[in-house]
Amino acid sequence: MKNRALKARLLSWACALSAFSFPASAFTGKEVMEVFTLKERGMYVAGLIDMAAYNQAERGNPERATCIIHWYFSNDHGVGSLQRIEQAARNFPDEDLNRIVSALIQHACPLEDPF
Repeated sequence: MKNRALKARLLSWACALSAFSFPASAFTGKEVMEVFTLKERGMYVAGLIDMAAYNQAERGNPERATCIIHWYFSNDHGVGSLQRIEQAARNFPDEDLNRIVSALIQHACPLEDPF
């Protein structure tokens, strides 16, 4: 488990750092489902989740950060949550995967005042 979490975090940091080197482009649900292997999808999504939780913690919202981590990683180590994200990606193939994940996070861990 620790190795997978470490790899996911390294991938998320690599993705974040690459934003400084390459023009930004988002992966659509279709691209993620067709191009990424299951393992790559899991690592990519874990990185998105980790960064979303980190963002909430930095904004002074530690309860929501904890909710995000628990929503994704609890019980089955992210397997069920990844399957839900993959299904949403299939349902919205042209949508940016970040938006899909953000919508699922908002449903699971709603903000009391999103503005």
